[in-house]
Amino acid sequence: MTAVRDHGRQQVITAQGRTPLMGPQGDLLVLEFNGQGCSLAVRPSGTEPKLKFYLFAFQPPELIANLDDTQAELAARLARLEAGLAELAAG
Repeated sequence: MTAVRDHGRQQVITAQGRTPLMGPQGDLLVLEFNGQGCSLAVRPSGTEPKLKFYLFAFQPPELIANLDDTQAELAARLARLEAGLAELAAG
């Protein structure tokens, strides 16, 4: 993980320290993963006693040679991230 964006405390946390986070304040953490082009957002449900997880994958447009291959790779990244979360939840 390279950074945590804490929207509640409005700060970005990295190994180098903490810096201010601009933008709206709220109950949201975004975990950014090292070199994978993936991130994970976590927030509480507004109506139920549970957490909601949102998975994101990204590939810069200038690195896309074949759209179908890129979509398959991004889907695989998201599947690995989802499997890791499921393992932690079961653990």
